[in-house]
Amino acid sequence: MHASRVLAGTHDVLQHLSLQSIYTLGLGFHVLAKPNTTLNLLGGLNYTRETYGSEAVIPGVPPGTRLTRDLAAATVGDDFVRKFGPLVTLNEHFEFYPDFSDPGQYRFALDSSAATKVRKWVAWQSPSATGSFPTVRRWAPSATTSFYPPA
Repeated sequence: MHASRVLAGTHDVLQHLSLQSIYTLGLGFHVLAKPNTTLNLLGGLNYTRETYGSEAVIPGVPPGTRLTRDLAAATVGDDFVRKFGPLVTLNEHFEFYPDFSDPGQYRFALDSSAATKVRKWVAWQSPSATGSFPTVRRWAPSATTSFYPPA
């Protein structure tokens, strides 16, 4: 078992999300620890602060207003590493954030990458048939809908 802490920041132009800061504290444990394969499961609590740009168009909110949203959520995730010989490594990291304030809302993040060592000090991240690595998938409900005034 081990303790984990994470500070992550991101943005999303399509949702006018200027900055999303996620602070996580939790525990994890090694499910699989072999020379070529590692799997860790993680769990904990997080606090998220989202800041939306003034260009977001939200009914009932004056143009140019910056909006913020604070969320408390659980964190459940995994870290997976698979080494295919001494040169090729596949990494996957998944986190799921069910929201405490609105149980129907959740977010998740999936990051994966494959790397091939060229020299001891440099690795090449190779493209795949379905897209290029690293692959990053993030989903959050359109957060600006929670700022709409009640009907």
